[in-house]
Amino acid sequence: MTGPEAARAAMRFEILALTATSSGLRRTAGRFAAENVREAKRQIPADKGALAAVTATRLRGALLAELRREFPGEVGGADYDAILVEGGTSANGVIFDRPALEMLRRGFEGAALVVRRGPHGFNHRGPGVVPWPMATDAKSEAGFFHGLRITEHGGREVLAGRLHLFETSSDVRRLISGRHTAGEPCGLSIETPYPATTGEPPEASPRGLTPRSMLHFCPERGEAEEMPVVAFVDHPSAGGKILPPGSRIAEGRRDVLLHFDSKITGPSR
Repeated sequence: MTGPEAARAAMRFEILALTATSSGLRRTAGRFAAENVREAKRQIPADKGALAAVTATRLRGALLAELRREFPGEVGGADYDAILVEGGTSANGVIFDRPALEMLRRGFEGAALVVRRGPHGFNHRGPGVVPWPMATDAKSEAGFFHGLRITEHGGREVLAGRLHLFETSSDVRRLISGRHTAGEPCGLSIETPYPATTGEPPEASPRGLTPRSMLHFCPERGEAEEMPVVAFVDHPSAGGKILPPGSRIAEGRRDVLLHFDSKITGPSR
């Protein structure tokens, strides 16, 4: 088995270890995942390891489908339609135009959902922020996004996809279900590293900053070596959200007018 093959196998077994309905199958898959991680690290040079991991992560949607075929009825979890970003100008002054949405579509395939809780709600990063208590790994990944596409929803061009919640994230499923039942938001916010050369990210800049494209703050620089994540938030700035069961998003891409002059939603907090 080559290094990339071992990395792919490790990701496959990792998904099964978090998604299988049987605790015995989860334990077995976890052991195989660890063995393949060791094999991948043995064969892949250290300076290429991060890239191999990101490449394997982007296959998560295909690997999930593969596992469902191989283990019918034994792959659990929950699935939702989700909008990661709405096209237009966000509440914190970032323009998500077509080039930006295309860049995010490529970069966020397989991105993890993380859930953090602070003293005043979700996604506060200051003192007191703790991972939502889950039986997943140390990074508090509750699931992942796959099948990303640019399409139309509610009269806007959006970056949409499917969210797969792990079987081991039942507490997050209850959180989402409770919020949907109560009519409360299940917001999403993309997280990407900001290049040091561009200064502060827009939400930390003085009000009145001239809106700039997402590409200004997060330019593509070849293959990423760090998988971006999507956070569960109370106040999304770019319209990201987990849709209630039964909601549907158009499958095909459509050419629609982007409303660059309007704010998408309330400001981030």
